[in-house]
Amino acid sequence: MLSSLTIRNFVLIEDAVLDFGPGLTVLTGETGAGKTLLTRALGLLVGERAEEGLVGQAAEEATVQAVFDLDESEFVDISEDTAALVGSEGEQIIITRRLSKQGRNRCYINDTAVTLVTLGEVVAGLLSFAGQHEYRRLLDPRYQMAVLDRWAGEDVVDLAVRYRAAYEEAADIIRRLDAARETREARGREIDLLKFQVAELDAARISSEEESALQAEQRVLARAEDILRSAGAAADLLEPARIHRDSFQVAA
Repeated sequence: MLSSLTIRNFVLIEDAVLDFGPGLTVLTGETGAGKTLLTRALGLLVGERAEEGLVGQAAEEATVQAVFDLDESEFVDISEDTAALVGSEGEQIIITRRLSKQGRNRCYINDTAVTLVTLGEVVAGLLSFAGQHEYRRLLDPRYQMAVLDRWAGEDVVDLAVRYRAAYEEAADIIRRLDAARETREARGREIDLLKFQVAELDAARISSEEESALQAEQRVLARAEDILRSAGAAADLLEPARIHRDSFQVAA
């Protein structure tokens, strides 16, 4: 359940805190009272994109924060990733989104930074709100499936949970199988390359003397940059002496 909503420096709202009770909450008021700003702020918490002009003039940053009190049934319904953020005994989730005038977005769940997508997925399961001429949650296919499953009964819900677990396990197995195949193919390519190089060496029939000469050349080439740098430094050290000698010869 949404227990409180805090909005700071959001468009025309400098600092507002709303406390909610159980059940349905209806916000009413005449045109221009700020109802649209409240639904816009809630929209940011469910992952909507933030356009320019939402940060007020009072500060460099706007903040929208919601506190959710979870009962046992709501805690069971949240995803494993969200449960990890909340904790095994978590009874409260604090959702925060901060907007800067430079366009940066920062999202937090219980002081842990998360992506905008994760924020939207978590809040979508906890919050349902409607603006004028729209009902946002009914348009979410995930919510539609959840309503259908619950309407079908607990047996279907349990089946959906088992199916989701089996699907995730199968997906993980497929990912590991693909990784193993890629590793096998990479090793095959490496083996082919090594075989080709061995065949090239065998065909070259290099003697021990030639091999020693090639190794010496390779060592020199590997240090070519250092040798050139040292030679340049030596030339710089000898340059003043050469100039002095040439000047003496001209004077003579």
